[in-house]
Amino acid sequence: MEIGKNLAANRAAMKELFADCGDIVFRDFAAAEGQGQLFLVYVDNMVNTTAVEDAIMTNIMNRCHDTETEERLLGLMESVIANRDVQQVDTIEKAAAGVLAGDTVIFMEGSSFALQASTRGYPNRGVGHTETEVVVQGPKDAFTELLAFNLVLIRRRIQDPRLKVVRTKAGSRTKTDVALMYFSDLVRPEILRQAKRQLERLRTDGILDCGSLEQLLEKRQFSPFPQLQMTERPDKAAAALLEGRVVLVVDNTPFV
Repeated sequence: MEIGKNLAANRAAMKELFADCGDIVFRDFAAAEGQGQLFLVYVDNMVNTTAVEDAIMTNIMNRCHDTETEERLLGLMESVIANRDVQQVDTIEKAAAGVLAGDTVIFMEGSSFALQASTRGYPNRGVGHTETEVVVQGPKDAFTELLAFNLVLIRRRIQDPRLKVVRTKAGSRTKTDVALMYFSDLVRPEILRQAKRQLERLRTDGILDCGSLEQLLEKRQFSPFPQLQMTERPDKAAAALLEGRVVLVVDNTPFV
């Protein structure tokens, strides 16, 4: 469904989509000097509230350009909203997907698109110690349940632009973030193509952890030889990448 210029209709469409969802927050507010009515949507306790209040709401309430509505919303994106990542969305479905991913979506009266601002602030336990692969000498940090943290743990070990990251989603209902990492000059092209093809062909309701993904990707279940290897150690994953292997990082699990 396309986003229309009627703010009330857009709000009704979002409320219908999120009916009986008590954790979805709708907040109406006005731009500075009566420059237009807006409302924003986000998931409670899934966003960085400081980013929502200071970088978005406070700035819009105090700074807004007296221009046409469409240009005004573009002006908010370019010079008012102080978030690191802001993009336009043109359908209610895309707006809802952004909200469920932890972002904040902003609608404005008279605008045929909305703004999706990055405000993700997931609860997490931080970087801990390894539990199943303990080493006497070597790094003690371990992967966490946050995909973004896990990518950083690998990136800080390998500072090379040839290390590529391809992000996708798995599971028609869970829409779990999955990142495929590889070295463009070390990986075997046929292995990379096979890995990408298998991810694209996944047909399942949900991927909750990398164990589920491992079972779906294994093609020879009765083989005595492992086809995939799991680890909770970033240094081990980095070493595998340097060997030309492909690493799959799955959100919500401390293993890759």
